Amino acid sequence: MNLVLRGIEQIKYVLTWVFVLFTKRTTLKGQKEITLPHKTIRVYTFDKDSPGLAQATPFGTIIWNLHWTEGLSVQAQQLLLTHEESHKNRNIIWKGIIYALLIILLIVTYQKGQLILETGFGGLSAAMLIDTIGSLTMPFVAFLIAIRVEEIIADYQSLQKLGEEHFIEGYRELLGQGDSTITGRIVRKILYNHPKQTVKLHDMLNS
Repeated sequence: MNLVLRGIEQIKYVLTWVFVLFTKRTTLKGQKEITLPHKTIRVYTFDKDSPGLAQATPFGTIIWNLHWTEGLSVQAQQLLLTHEESHKNRNIIWKGIIYALLIILLIVTYQKGQLILETGFGGLSAAMLIDTIGSLTMPFVAFLIAIRVEEIIADYQSLQKLGEEHFIEGYRELLGQGDSTITGRIVRKILYNHPKQTVKLHDMLNS
Protein backbone atom coordinates (compact mmCIF):
# COMPACT_ATOMS: atom_id res chain seq x y z
CA MET A 1 0.00 0.00 0.00
CA ASN A 2 2.81 2.42 0.88
CA LEU A 3 4.41 1.70 -2.50
CA VAL A 4 1.14 2.53 -4.26
CA LEU A 5 0.74 5.77 -2.30
CA ARG A 6 4.32 6.79 -3.09
CA GLY A 7 3.65 6.05 -6.76
CA ILE A 8 0.52 8.24 -6.73
CA GLU A 9 2.42 11.09 -5.04
CA GLN A 10 5.19 10.81 -7.61
CA ILE A 11 2.66 11.01 -10.46
CA LYS A 12 1.07 14.07 -8.83
CA TYR A 13 4.48 15.69 -8.51
CA VAL A 14 5.32 15.12 -12.18
CA LEU A 15 1.91 16.41 -13.36
CA THR A 16 2.20 19.45 -11.10
CA TRP A 17 5.75 20.10 -12.38
CA VAL A 18 4.44 20.07 -15.97
CA PHE A 19 1.51 22.34 -14.97
CA VAL A 20 3.87 24.91 -13.41
CA LEU A 21 6.21 24.71 -16.38
CA PHE A 22 3.48 25.53 -18.90
CA THR A 23 1.32 27.94 -16.87
CA LYS A 24 3.97 29.81 -14.81
CA ARG A 25 6.98 29.37 -17.11
CA THR A 26 9.11 28.09 -14.23
CA THR A 27 9.81 24.86 -12.34
CA LEU A 28 8.95 23.53 -8.91
CA LYS A 29 11.29 24.27 -6.03
CA GLY A 30 10.02 21.47 -3.83
CA GLN A 31 7.30 20.88 -1.25
CA LYS A 32 6.24 22.60 1.94
CA GLU A 33 3.81 21.83 4.75
CA ILE A 34 1.53 24.55 6.10
CA THR A 35 -0.41 24.09 9.32
CA LEU A 36 -4.07 25.06 9.43
CA PRO A 37 -6.11 25.23 12.67
CA HIS A 38 -7.13 21.56 12.37
CA LYS A 39 -4.65 19.93 9.97
CA THR A 40 -1.49 20.26 7.93
CA ILE A 41 -1.51 20.49 4.12
CA ARG A 42 1.36 19.93 1.72
CA VAL A 43 1.87 22.42 -1.11
CA TYR A 44 4.18 22.39 -4.12
CA THR A 45 6.35 25.48 -4.23
CA PHE A 46 7.66 27.67 -7.03
CA ASP A 47 9.31 31.07 -6.93
CA LYS A 48 8.46 33.71 -9.50
CA ASP A 49 7.43 37.36 -9.68
CA SER A 50 4.09 36.51 -11.30
CA PRO A 51 0.58 37.58 -10.24
CA GLY A 52 -0.54 34.27 -8.73
CA LEU A 53 0.03 33.69 -5.00
CA ALA A 54 -1.29 30.12 -5.00
CA GLN A 55 -3.47 27.90 -7.16
CA ALA A 56 -5.24 24.55 -7.03
CA THR A 57 -4.20 22.42 -10.01
CA PRO A 58 -6.40 19.91 -11.89
CA PHE A 59 -4.36 17.09 -10.31
CA GLY A 60 -5.44 17.49 -6.69
CA THR A 61 -2.41 19.56 -5.68
CA ILE A 62 -1.84 23.17 -4.66
CA ILE A 63 1.03 25.27 -6.00
CA TRP A 64 2.47 27.97 -3.77
CA ASN A 65 4.42 31.02 -4.97
CA LEU A 66 7.26 31.64 -2.51
CA HIS A 67 7.94 35.07 -4.02
CA TRP A 68 4.64 36.46 -2.69
CA THR A 69 3.81 34.19 0.25
CA GLU A 70 7.02 34.08 2.31
CA GLY A 71 6.35 37.55 3.74
CA LEU A 72 2.71 36.85 4.62
CA SER A 73 1.51 36.46 8.19
CA VAL A 74 0.30 33.08 9.44
CA GLN A 75 -3.30 34.32 9.20
CA ALA A 76 -2.96 35.32 5.56
CA GLN A 77 -1.17 32.09 4.63
CA GLN A 78 -3.86 30.00 6.30
CA LEU A 79 -6.63 31.93 4.55
CA LEU A 80 -4.91 31.56 1.18
CA LEU A 81 -4.39 27.84 1.71
CA THR A 82 -7.95 27.25 2.96
CA HIS A 83 -9.30 29.09 -0.08
CA GLU A 84 -7.21 26.99 -2.49
CA GLU A 85 -8.07 23.78 -0.66
CA SER A 86 -11.75 24.60 -1.22
CA HIS A 87 -11.04 24.91 -4.95
CA LYS A 88 -9.12 21.63 -4.90
CA ASN A 89 -12.01 19.76 -3.30
CA ARG A 90 -14.29 20.73 -6.22
CA ASN A 91 -11.79 20.19 -9.02
CA ILE A 92 -13.82 17.58 -10.87
CA ILE A 93 -17.10 19.51 -10.86
CA TRP A 94 -16.16 23.18 -11.23
CA LYS A 95 -12.97 22.84 -13.19
CA GLY A 96 -14.87 20.63 -15.66
CA ILE A 97 -17.58 23.28 -16.07
CA ILE A 98 -15.11 26.16 -16.41
CA TYR A 99 -12.86 24.31 -18.85
CA ALA A 100 -15.87 23.20 -20.90
CA LEU A 101 -17.06 26.81 -21.19
CA LEU A 102 -13.55 27.89 -22.18
CA ILE A 103 -13.42 25.22 -24.89
CA ILE A 104 -16.83 26.29 -26.19
CA LEU A 105 -15.65 29.91 -26.27
CA LEU A 106 -12.52 28.95 -28.22
CA ILE A 107 -14.53 26.85 -30.70
CA VAL A 108 -17.08 29.61 -31.29
CA THR A 109 -14.28 32.19 -31.64
CA TYR A 110 -12.54 30.00 -34.22
CA GLN A 111 -15.75 29.41 -36.18
CA LYS A 112 -16.69 33.09 -36.23
CA GLY A 113 -13.12 34.01 -37.12
CA GLN A 114 -13.25 31.64 -40.08
CA LEU A 115 -16.55 33.18 -41.21
CA ILE A 116 -15.08 36.68 -41.11
CA LEU A 117 -12.01 35.55 -43.06
CA GLU A 118 -14.19 33.91 -45.70
CA THR A 119 -16.65 36.75 -46.15
CA GLY A 120 -14.56 39.72 -45.12
CA PHE A 121 -16.00 42.47 -42.93
CA GLY A 122 -17.64 44.00 -45.97
CA GLY A 123 -19.62 40.80 -46.55
CA LEU A 124 -21.03 40.75 -43.04
CA SER A 125 -24.60 41.94 -42.76
CA ALA A 126 -25.84 43.69 -39.61
CA ALA A 127 -27.68 40.51 -38.58
CA MET A 128 -24.58 38.37 -39.07
CA LEU A 129 -22.48 40.86 -37.08
CA ILE A 130 -24.96 40.85 -34.18
CA ASP A 131 -25.09 37.04 -34.28
CA THR A 132 -21.30 36.89 -34.20
CA ILE A 133 -21.02 39.24 -31.24
CA GLY A 134 -23.80 37.39 -29.39
CA SER A 135 -22.22 34.00 -30.03
CA LEU A 136 -18.94 35.19 -28.57
CA THR A 137 -20.44 37.10 -25.66
CA MET A 138 -22.69 34.39 -24.19
CA PRO A 139 -20.04 31.70 -23.48
CA PHE A 140 -17.60 34.39 -22.32
CA VAL A 141 -20.09 35.80 -19.80
CA ALA A 142 -21.02 32.28 -18.65
CA PHE A 143 -17.29 31.55 -18.20
CA LEU A 144 -16.84 34.67 -16.02
CA ILE A 145 -19.95 33.87 -13.96
CA ALA A 146 -18.76 30.29 -13.34
CA ILE A 147 -15.40 31.56 -12.08
CA ARG A 148 -17.07 34.21 -9.89
CA VAL A 149 -19.41 31.65 -8.31
CA GLU A 150 -16.48 29.32 -7.64
CA GLU A 151 -14.56 32.13 -5.93
CA ILE A 152 -17.58 33.01 -3.78
CA ILE A 153 -17.91 29.40 -2.64
CA ALA A 154 -14.19 29.18 -1.80
CA ASP A 155 -14.34 32.42 0.22
CA TYR A 156 -17.53 31.33 1.99
CA GLN A 157 -16.03 28.02 3.06
CA SER A 158 -12.83 29.76 4.18
CA LEU A 159 -14.87 32.09 6.37
CA GLN A 160 -16.71 29.13 7.88
CA LYS A 161 -13.49 27.29 8.73
CA LEU A 162 -11.41 30.22 10.00
CA GLY A 163 -13.96 32.55 11.56
CA GLU A 164 -14.84 36.13 10.64
CA GLU A 165 -11.97 37.93 12.36
CA HIS A 166 -9.31 35.60 10.94
CA PHE A 167 -10.92 35.81 7.49
CA ILE A 168 -11.11 39.64 7.42
CA GLU A 169 -7.58 40.17 8.75
CA GLY A 170 -6.08 37.64 6.37
CA TYR A 171 -7.97 39.02 3.38
CA ARG A 172 -6.97 42.59 4.17
CA GLU A 173 -3.34 41.52 3.91
CA LEU A 174 -3.85 39.48 0.74
CA LEU A 175 -5.52 42.38 -1.05
CA GLY A 176 -2.22 44.24 -0.88
CA GLN A 177 -0.31 41.40 -2.54
CA GLY A 178 -0.07 40.06 -6.09
CA ASP A 179 -0.76 41.91 -9.31
CA SER A 180 -1.19 45.64 -8.58
CA THR A 181 -1.47 46.74 -12.22
CA ILE A 182 -4.66 48.26 -13.61
CA THR A 183 -5.40 44.99 -15.40
CA GLY A 184 -4.88 43.05 -12.18
CA ARG A 185 -7.22 45.33 -10.24
CA ILE A 186 -9.90 45.05 -12.94
CA VAL A 187 -9.64 41.24 -12.93
CA ARG A 188 -9.98 41.14 -9.13
CA LYS A 189 -13.03 43.43 -9.31
CA ILE A 190 -14.76 41.25 -11.92
CA LEU A 191 -13.87 37.78 -10.67
CA TYR A 192 -13.43 38.06 -6.92
CA ASN A 193 -15.75 38.85 -4.06
CA HIS A 194 -14.95 41.53 -1.48
CA PRO A 195 -14.50 39.97 2.00
CA LYS A 196 -17.27 42.12 3.49
CA GLN A 197 -19.67 40.77 0.86
CA THR A 198 -18.73 37.24 1.90
CA VAL A 199 -19.42 38.11 5.55
CA LYS A 200 -22.85 39.54 4.59
CA LEU A 201 -23.64 36.38 2.60
CA HIS A 202 -22.60 34.21 5.54
CA ASP A 203 -24.72 36.22 7.99
CA MET A 204 -27.73 36.10 5.64
CA LEU A 205 -27.53 32.32 5.12
CA ASN A 206 -27.04 31.65 8.82
CA SER A 207 -29.54 34.12 10.27
